[in-house]
Amino acid sequence: MRYADKKNLPKKFWHLLHRVLRLAAVVLLSATLLLEPSDANADRQAVKLLVGEPVAREQAGGEEIRYAFEARQGQSYLLEVTQGGLDLLVSVEAPDGTREDYGSPLFRNESEFVMLHGSPEGLYFITLLANEHPNSIGAHTIRVTDTRVSKTQKVAWRLLNDAAASNARSDRQSQLQALKNYETAATLLQFTANARERAFALYAAAMLNYWVLGEWHRADRFAANAAQQYAAAGLTGHQANAILLQAMTLTEAINEAALKDPILERVSALLAESYAIHKQLDSAAQLAKVRYFNALSHLNAGQYEQAKRYYSDAARLFRELDDWAGERGVLLDRAVIDIDTGNSIEAI
Repeated sequence: MRYADKKNLPKKFWHLLHRVLRLAAVVLLSATLLLEPSDANADRQAVKLLVGEPVAREQAGGEEIRYAFEARQGQSYLLEVTQGGLDLLVSVEAPDGTREDYGSPLFRNESEFVMLHGSPEGLYFITLLANEHPNSIGAHTIRVTDTRVSKTQKVAWRLLNDAAASNARSDRQSQLQALKNYETAATLLQFTANARERAFALYAAAMLNYWVLGEWHRADRFAANAAQQYAAAGLTGHQANAILLQAMTLTEAINEAALKDPILERVSALLAESYAIHKQLDSAAQLAKVRYFNALSHLNAGQYEQAKRYYSDAARLFRELDDWAGERGVLLDRAVIDIDTGNSIEAI
């Protein structure tokens, strides 16, 4: 939360204002766009997918890319879309013409998954839509694999599918239903050997506890469990992102704590752990985000000089990425501190 004179307005006002501003700055998703119905030429327009063979390509904000694959009667398929720099909405159209949109709450930090159980025979169409600024450039990799799942996994994946479909609708009631499904799926998946699947469910549940409910400590617990499962699966980048989410949610908890320093100390340790992993993986964008939360956590704890140093470092990292929006955002946050503490010249 940006620094403000809390003597003039109630604490709850500033807390709510912070959440609204941060949500507007971070969440770039617009309302779900309606896709045009398939026509007689859809088969020719779609890129054909071969089961088991990944396809990678560049994608721009606002661009819609269409794929198709042939399903065998009764076979189950796992669709995975790895997102590179864009948050994608995944639309799946079945051979009978029914269609569903899917989007997890994990933005660009995880793949999008859809499990197709006991599929009817015929052609499935998959549309990837990037609801982001037209100047945004990213990439994706899409893969369809035939798979066998246990009875427990089948129930869990049905919950995960329903959760992603609910979350894609974006309204609060649907997101609450998505949260319930993610938490139930995570519980079921603890009885399976697939750490990746359970990590995904836990991470999504943590994110919704953070964004929708503001349940900071509950989100922390889910994110911590997700980090452990990602580590067990050997996915260190996802592990670092889950650890970062722990720090993000506890950064909010600092606002409500009477004793802020113990929470700040834990947040700083989590951010250091996440930073070290992302540094090793050369994840420049995530390094900038970690430094931003270093600044924000110190700001929420009332340590303004330390916050300003971290804001400056975050601005430098965003500048090196040519991310002018990110750089501008952190510099504005730092300038507000300077203005409100009487350093108008430094703010300018």
